Amino acid sequence: MGKDNKITVWMGGKKTTLNRDDHPDEKYSIKEFNKDYSAATLEEANGDEVPTFVRRHSDDSNNEHYFGRKSRFSSFKPIILASISAIIIGSVLGFFMLNMFVDIDKGLSQQNYTIPATVDDEDEDETNKETDDQETASDEVISAAQFQSKNAFVLQAGKFEGEANANEMKDKFNQAGFSAMIWLKENYYYVLAGIANSKDKANQLANELNEDKLEVFVKNWGTESSEIKLSDDEISWLKAYNKQWAESLISVNKSENLSEDGWANIVNTIPKNSTNIGGFTSFLKKEISKLVQANKWQEQRMLLNLWYQFNLLVN
Repeated sequence: MGKDNKITVWMGGKKTTLNRDDHPDEKYSIKEFNKDYSAATLEEANGDEVPTFVRRHSDDSNNEHYFGRKSRFSSFKPIILASISAIIIGSVLGFFMLNMFVDIDKGLSQQNYTIPATVDDEDEDETNKETDDQETASDEVISAAQFQSKNAFVLQAGKFEGEANANEMKDKFNQAGFSAMIWLKENYYYVLAGIANSKDKANQLANELNEDKLEVFVKNWGTESSEIKLSDDEISWLKAYNKQWAESLISVNKSENLSEDGWANIVNTIPKNSTNIGGFTSFLKKEISKLVQANKWQEQRMLLNLWYQFNLLVN
């Protein structure tokens, strides 16, 4: 058998000589020659971890190629090189930083500073005034207010990962003559179109929307109890606000309009110069200003918005 009738291939990780007469030429593919090697390597893998194969070349003059397991060292090579580089750079920077601080300390030690031995009466009065102001400011926040959890039934129109889609759904309800708002919760945007304190009332409201081909789902909605540090005036006012909000929810359940006088009293008794709840009270004033011309769906949206903003305040 002549030299030309033989072929050298890699099988099972070893160089093997085959006869061309025993195997048709079309079967000598890279996939066939490495079949045994790949199967053996897969058996060694732990669990579902599949090894990575790379194309390799033999060291002989024929420059034959085969597929073998990727060296584990190659995976860690970039990490090792990066670590060595970081150590070298850190050492050089540390050396320069040390010299810089030594020069700074040396320069400071050569300077002379004069510390005043006395304080003028005017400066002393100003210092005492600032101290009194700080004590007065610190006295404003003296109590921790505990607010209980809230629960109600809401009409959920949708749940979205993106705000743009939620706004599109909200606009759909507004254009149909109803009203909806967006509640961001756990990275999802919920479109809510109504609220009630009983499931029966919520189902009744949902049927009204469904008749207008606006699909909603009745969901039990809740917020957790929370604690916030406020002044006594702010705590007292927030308790009055919570009471008014709860009474308004009862009015919705009875199909009654919200009390304009009750909410006007809440707005008029907002604590003056309150910085802790200023953002919330500004939002409240804006919402209550729309109450006179609001229909029942807009009133429900107002209660939902106030609930959402209050939850942001206390949390």
